[in-house]
Amino acid sequence: QRPDESEREGWEYASLFGWKFHLKQRKTDSFRRRRWRCRMEPLEKTGPAAIFSLECSL
Repeated sequence: QRPDESEREGWEYASLFGWKFHLKQRKTDSFRRRRWRCRMEPLEKTGPAAIFSLECSL
């Protein structure tokens, strides 16, 4: 596995529990965690929200 592949998978490393995590693995690291980054995006691109299509409907 290439180093850039593990970065894309989202792993972070730290030497001791409670220490600041970093992206590059070092020989002294004992802990690893998965960094999850979620982006909320619509499944399909739709037009403007329905509220905007109510023009002059009062």
